[in-house]
Amino acid sequence: MTGWVRLHRKLLESAVFHKERYLKLWIYLLLKANHQTKEIIRNGQICTVKQGSFITGRKILSQDLKIPETTIERMLTTLENSHQIGQQKTSQYRLIIITKWEEYQQSGHQNGHLADIKRTSGGHQTDTNKNDKNDNNDNNERISMATRQKEFISLVNQFVEENPKYRKVKDPFIAHWTEPNGSKTKFRRESEKYFNLKKRLDIFLQNDESRNNKFQKSENNGTYKEKNYESKF
Repeated sequence: MTGWVRLHRKLLESAVFHKERYLKLWIYLLLKANHQTKEIIRNGQICTVKQGSFITGRKILSQDLKIPETTIERMLTTLENSHQIGQQKTSQYRLIIITKWEEYQQSGHQNGHLADIKRTSGGHQTDTNKNDKNDNNDNNERISMATRQKEFISLVNQFVEENPKYRKVKDPFIAHWTEPNGSKTKFRRESEKYFNLKKRLDIFLQNDESRNNKFQKSENNGTYKEKNYESKF
């Protein structure tokens, strides 16, 4: 990993600074968080992970930080209760969200602070679980369409490398899903709210097999006739 993150001097005055494990965990979370929105593959599904967040697991955190899993869980809960992070958990992974990442880490912001870690029910909690379409649009404006297309192509190449049966349809698949819209602001993949990469490739593979059989030899006259075929992507 490359790059850097900001640490405000107020960290010295926070409860985090005076608790070695919390400080270690907090800096680790900041360093691991994505500096820009990206897409990753999880079980054949393309997932969008926003800037200021990353996917991990309690076991991974425990191994990296050399802290027991039960302690990691308790510390994450404390950070969440104090609104420093948000968490989204599934049976397979955990999404960690730095609550005010954009406010304090993006270039152009010179001021910021880290609130004290404390168990409290007061204060205003940022809605870290909100999937705001406008946020995605803003991120897309900051990252060129060509860059986003390259990231998508990289994901497809990675998946096909792990699943060689899709190699013969990889190129047409990429060409289809990277086609830009009329205004050249988005490409076809970005118009889909849900995108299961494996299922989409399966459809392409099935359609490719149908295309290979579109000329069927007639038993009567020895000629070939074209089968009706409708592409469904």
